[in-house]
Amino acid sequence: MLRFVVFLCLSSSVLAGLGLDAVQYIAPKTFQCLAGNGFSFFAGRLWQRYNYVDNNGVLNIANARSAGFKEIYGYIYPCISSDCPPPEGQVQAVLRALKANGASCDKIFIDVEQPGWPSNSTFNQDFITRMGSELDYQGAAWGIYTNEDNWKAVTGGKWTKMKNQPLWWAEPNNNQDFNGYYPFGGWRMPYMHQYQTDSSSCGVSLDRIWHP
Repeated sequence: MLRFVVFLCLSSSVLAGLGLDAVQYIAPKTFQCLAGNGFSFFAGRLWQRYNYVDNNGVLNIANARSAGFKEIYGYIYPCISSDCPPPEGQVQAVLRALKANGASCDKIFIDVEQPGWPSNSTFNQDFITRMGSELDYQGAAWGIYTNEDNWKAVTGGKWTKMKNQPLWWAEPNNNQDFNGYYPFGGWRMPYMHQYQTDSSSCGVSLDRIWHP
Protein backbone atom coordinates (compact mmCIF):
# COMPACT_ATOMS: atom_id res chain seq x y z
CA MET A 1 0.00 0.00 0.00
CA LEU A 2 1.28 3.42 -0.97
CA ARG A 3 1.88 5.67 1.99
CA PHE A 4 2.40 9.43 1.95
CA VAL A 5 4.27 10.10 5.17
CA VAL A 6 4.09 13.84 4.75
CA PHE A 7 1.58 14.77 7.50
CA LEU A 8 -0.26 17.16 5.20
CA CYS A 9 -3.33 17.39 7.39
CA LEU A 10 -2.43 17.52 11.05
CA SER A 11 -4.44 18.44 14.10
CA SER A 12 -4.53 22.14 14.93
CA SER A 13 -5.26 23.79 18.26
CA VAL A 14 -5.97 27.15 16.59
CA LEU A 15 -9.63 28.06 16.86
CA ALA A 16 -10.82 31.32 15.44
CA GLY A 17 -14.50 31.91 14.80
CA LEU A 18 -15.68 32.56 11.25
CA GLY A 19 -14.74 30.47 8.22
CA LEU A 20 -15.80 29.81 4.65
CA ASP A 21 -16.31 26.87 2.32
CA ALA A 22 -16.04 27.77 -1.38
CA VAL A 23 -15.44 25.76 -4.56
CA GLN A 24 -14.49 28.45 -7.10
CA TYR A 25 -10.84 29.37 -7.61
CA ILE A 26 -9.74 32.03 -5.08
CA ALA A 27 -6.53 34.02 -5.60
CA PRO A 28 -4.28 34.92 -2.64
CA LYS A 29 -5.30 38.59 -2.94
CA THR A 30 -8.95 37.59 -2.63
CA PHE A 31 -8.15 35.56 0.48
CA GLN A 32 -6.62 38.73 1.92
CA CYS A 33 -9.88 40.53 1.16
CA LEU A 34 -11.81 37.75 2.89
CA ALA A 35 -9.55 38.01 5.93
CA GLY A 36 -10.29 41.73 6.01
CA ASN A 37 -14.00 40.87 6.09
CA GLY A 38 -13.55 38.76 9.21
CA PHE A 39 -12.90 35.27 7.86
CA SER A 40 -10.14 33.44 9.70
CA PHE A 41 -10.31 29.88 8.37
CA PHE A 42 -11.04 28.09 5.09
CA ALA A 43 -12.37 24.71 3.97
CA GLY A 44 -11.71 23.53 0.42
CA ARG A 45 -13.15 20.62 -1.56
CA LEU A 46 -10.42 18.12 -2.45
CA TRP A 47 -12.36 15.41 -4.29
CA GLN A 48 -15.59 15.57 -6.29
CA ARG A 49 -18.21 12.85 -6.32
CA TYR A 50 -17.81 12.75 -10.11
CA ASN A 51 -14.50 10.96 -9.55
CA TYR A 52 -11.64 13.42 -9.74
CA VAL A 53 -9.42 15.60 -7.60
CA ASP A 54 -10.81 19.13 -7.26
CA ASN A 55 -7.83 21.17 -8.42
CA ASN A 56 -9.53 24.43 -7.43
CA GLY A 57 -9.77 23.15 -3.88
CA VAL A 58 -6.14 22.08 -3.76
CA LEU A 59 -4.94 25.41 -5.15
CA ASN A 60 -7.27 27.32 -2.83
CA ILE A 61 -5.78 25.57 0.19
CA ALA A 62 -2.30 26.56 -0.95
CA ASN A 63 -3.45 30.12 -1.67
CA ALA A 64 -5.19 30.49 1.68
CA ARG A 65 -2.01 29.42 3.44
CA SER A 66 0.12 31.84 1.42
CA ALA A 67 -2.35 34.64 2.22
CA GLY A 68 -1.84 34.08 5.93
CA PHE A 69 -4.73 31.81 6.91
CA LYS A 70 -3.52 29.65 9.80
CA GLU A 71 -6.45 27.24 10.03
CA ILE A 72 -7.32 25.33 6.86
CA TYR A 73 -9.45 22.25 6.22
CA GLY A 74 -10.16 20.05 3.24
CA TYR A 75 -13.02 17.71 2.47
CA ILE A 76 -13.57 14.70 0.26
CA TYR A 77 -16.96 14.28 -1.42
CA PRO A 78 -16.54 10.56 -2.14
CA CYS A 79 -17.25 8.88 -5.44
CA ILE A 80 -19.20 5.74 -4.57
CA SER A 81 -20.06 4.06 -7.89
CA SER A 82 -18.38 0.92 -9.19
CA ASP A 83 -16.45 3.03 -11.73
CA CYS A 84 -14.67 4.93 -8.94
CA PRO A 85 -11.41 4.09 -7.21
CA PRO A 86 -11.73 2.39 -3.81
CA PRO A 87 -11.86 4.72 -0.81
CA GLU A 88 -8.16 4.17 -0.20
CA GLY A 89 -7.35 5.24 -3.76
CA GLN A 90 -9.37 8.43 -3.43
CA VAL A 91 -7.50 9.38 -0.26
CA GLN A 92 -4.16 8.64 -1.90
CA ALA A 93 -5.02 10.75 -4.96
CA VAL A 94 -5.97 13.69 -2.74
CA LEU A 95 -2.76 13.47 -0.73
CA ARG A 96 -0.68 13.24 -3.91
CA ALA A 97 -2.35 16.41 -5.23
CA LEU A 98 -1.76 18.29 -1.98
CA LYS A 99 1.89 17.28 -1.91
CA ALA A 100 2.41 18.17 -5.58
CA ASN A 101 1.08 21.68 -4.97
CA GLY A 102 2.86 22.31 -1.68
CA ALA A 103 -0.52 22.53 0.07
CA SER A 104 -1.25 21.60 3.67
CA CYS A 105 -4.36 21.51 5.81
CA ASP A 106 -5.28 20.77 9.40
CA LYS A 107 -7.97 18.14 8.88
CA ILE A 108 -9.69 16.34 6.03
CA PHE A 109 -13.43 15.78 6.43
CA ILE A 110 -15.33 12.95 4.75
CA ASP A 111 -18.49 14.45 3.25
CA VAL A 112 -21.45 12.21 4.09
CA GLU A 113 -24.51 13.61 2.35
CA GLN A 114 -26.89 12.67 -0.41
CA PRO A 115 -26.96 12.41 -3.38
CA GLY A 116 -24.51 9.77 -4.44
CA TRP A 117 -24.68 7.13 -1.72
CA PRO A 118 -26.52 3.84 -2.31
CA SER A 119 -29.32 2.59 -0.07
CA ASN A 120 -27.13 -0.19 1.40
CA SER A 121 -26.16 1.24 4.79
CA THR A 122 -23.77 -1.64 5.54
CA PHE A 123 -21.84 -0.91 2.34
CA ASN A 124 -21.78 2.79 3.20
CA GLN A 125 -20.53 2.17 6.72
CA ASP A 126 -17.72 0.02 5.36
CA PHE A 127 -16.80 2.66 2.77
CA ILE A 128 -16.58 5.41 5.39
CA THR A 129 -14.58 3.15 7.72
CA ARG A 130 -12.10 2.27 4.97
CA MET A 131 -11.65 5.91 3.97
CA GLY A 132 -11.08 6.88 7.59
CA SER A 133 -8.64 4.01 8.11
CA GLU A 134 -6.63 5.13 5.08
CA LEU A 135 -6.49 8.69 6.40
CA ASP A 136 -5.24 7.28 9.71
CA TYR A 137 -2.66 5.18 7.89
CA GLN A 138 -1.43 8.22 6.00
CA GLY A 139 -1.09 10.23 9.21
CA ALA A 140 -3.87 12.68 8.33
CA ALA A 141 -6.22 14.11 10.95
CA TRP A 142 -9.82 13.79 9.80
CA GLY A 143 -13.48 14.13 10.65
CA ILE A 144 -17.01 13.81 9.24
CA TYR A 145 -19.14 16.43 7.45
CA THR A 146 -22.85 15.66 7.76
CA ASN A 147 -26.13 16.38 9.53
CA GLU A 148 -28.67 14.14 11.20
CA ASP A 149 -30.88 13.60 8.14
CA ASN A 150 -27.99 12.73 5.84
CA TRP A 151 -26.31 10.55 8.44
CA LYS A 152 -29.49 8.53 8.88
CA ALA A 153 -30.07 8.26 5.14
CA VAL A 154 -26.52 7.06 4.43
CA THR A 155 -25.62 4.94 7.49
CA GLY A 156 -29.00 3.86 8.84
CA GLY A 157 -28.97 6.24 11.77
CA LYS A 158 -27.87 4.00 14.64
CA TRP A 159 -24.22 3.68 13.64
CA THR A 160 -21.88 5.38 16.13
CA LYS A 161 -18.43 4.16 15.05
CA MET A 162 -17.33 7.66 13.98
CA LYS A 163 -18.31 9.34 17.27
CA ASN A 164 -14.71 10.10 18.24
CA GLN A 165 -13.98 11.98 15.01
CA PRO A 166 -14.68 15.73 14.79
CA LEU A 167 -18.11 16.55 13.39
CA TRP A 168 -18.58 19.38 10.91
CA TRP A 169 -22.30 19.92 11.40
CA ALA A 170 -24.10 21.07 8.24
CA GLU A 171 -27.23 22.84 9.44
CA PRO A 172 -27.90 26.22 7.77
CA ASN A 173 -29.96 27.90 10.50
CA ASN A 174 -28.10 31.25 10.33
CA ASN A 175 -26.89 30.92 13.94
CA GLN A 176 -23.21 31.15 14.86
CA ASP A 177 -23.53 28.63 17.69
CA PHE A 178 -24.47 25.02 18.38
CA ASN A 179 -28.00 25.84 19.57
CA GLY A 180 -30.49 23.47 18.04
CA TYR A 181 -28.02 20.61 17.84
CA TYR A 182 -29.40 17.29 19.04
CA PRO A 183 -26.92 14.41 19.38
CA PHE A 184 -26.85 11.81 16.62
CA GLY A 185 -24.33 9.23 15.45
CA GLY A 186 -22.74 9.23 18.91
CA TRP A 187 -21.54 12.86 18.64
CA ARG A 188 -22.33 14.79 21.80
CA MET A 189 -21.35 18.13 20.23
CA PRO A 190 -20.04 19.28 16.84
CA TYR A 191 -16.54 20.58 16.14
CA MET A 192 -17.82 23.29 13.82
CA HIS A 193 -21.08 24.43 12.25
CA GLN A 194 -21.91 25.30 8.65
CA TYR A 195 -24.58 27.81 9.55
CA GLN A 196 -25.28 29.63 6.27
CA THR A 197 -25.24 28.63 2.60
CA ASP A 198 -25.41 30.63 -0.65
CA SER A 199 -23.63 33.65 0.80
CA SER A 200 -20.92 35.82 -0.75
CA SER A 201 -18.01 38.09 0.13
CA CYS A 202 -15.24 39.69 -1.95
CA GLY A 203 -16.87 38.31 -5.09
CA VAL A 204 -16.72 34.73 -3.80
CA SER A 205 -19.79 32.50 -3.54
CA LEU A 206 -19.45 30.71 -0.23
CA ASP A 207 -20.98 28.90 2.70
CA ARG A 208 -20.26 30.27 6.16
CA ILE A 209 -18.83 28.17 8.98
CA TRP A 210 -18.46 28.88 12.69
CA HIS A 211 -16.70 27.25 15.59
CA PRO A 212 -15.99 28.36 19.17
